[in-house]
Amino acid sequence: MPELKCRVYYLSNPLLIFFSEERTIGSYTFTINNLLLFMTIMATSVIISKVVSFFVADREVANHKLGRQGIGSWLLLVRISILCIGFFLGVAAAGIPVDRITIVLWALGVGIGFGLPICSAGNFHSKF
Repeated sequence: MPELKCRVYYLSNPLLIFFSEERTIGSYTFTINNLLLFMTIMATSVIISKVVSFFVADREVANHKLGRQGIGSWLLLVRISILCIGFFLGVAAAGIPVDRITIVLWALGVGIGFGLPICSAGNFHSKF
């Protein structure tokens, strides 16, 4: 029996080292465990979002005979909210510094703020 424990340790020790060893990119230090945890939380939030969408869409089909409409936009907001909550939980669990995410979100907001008027003005002028 001690021989079996030695073999298991011999096989599992490199995997444990691989998943728990700290890696550095720039000033950010992470482990593979943290990345897998982030991916697991994101996958779970996507699955929850799809399940909620499935059940609400099923009710929408049943209520469509009654003339109830407008559930699609609320469903989209709920799905986006679930995904955002999952993203921020994953970021917190993975230990990613939130200040870097705020910089990325700020840059994305500025890009959309400057790019959206150009797109809408181009579409507005093309209709005339």
